[in-house]
Amino acid sequence: MQSELSEIPISTDNPDFIEKVELKLRKGEPVVILLRYCHQGGNRAYFLVKTIDGFYQVLEKASYRDSISVFFSQAFPVQGEVDSELRENTVKFLEKVIQDDDDTICLIRLDTKNTELDLDSMKVFTNPDQINEWFSQNTGIPVIVGTLAFWEDNSDENITAYVRDYDGQIRPGAY
Repeated sequence: MQSELSEIPISTDNPDFIEKVELKLRKGEPVVILLRYCHQGGNRAYFLVKTIDGFYQVLEKASYRDSISVFFSQAFPVQGEVDSELRENTVKFLEKVIQDDDDTICLIRLDTKNTELDLDSMKVFTNPDQINEWFSQNTGIPVIVGTLAFWEDNSDENITAYVRDYDGQIRPGAY
């Protein structure tokens, strides 16, 4: 399935795409979804989805040519409840990301009640001081940390699909 889904743009109604997401959700793994709206000047929304119904609710929010990137648990190398060890692992992960020519990491709270992520449930860190401050104030909260690299090829970590255009064609748009 991986090679099939990474060769050409796929649609959000592709059975392999749907099956891959549903399988993860059936296993109890939450997924993070980035919905990028076509021709809306970079407008986007992030979602933490824990159920198949939640997945379909996000799909319903999308329109022609919108992009849906789904991030699976493998996309988050740092996971667990906030404590000093997880803080150290998060700082090390940020240092690795910076060394690899990226400049931010994203932390997502798994205890959020809303499906759509807001500023309280999703944090972006660019330096260790931000991580240290946030972790000192949020002990015990379950989190996942990754880069949300939607530009990467489809893989076991993430998959991107596009809503078909009005004529049924798959056309990635301007985001």
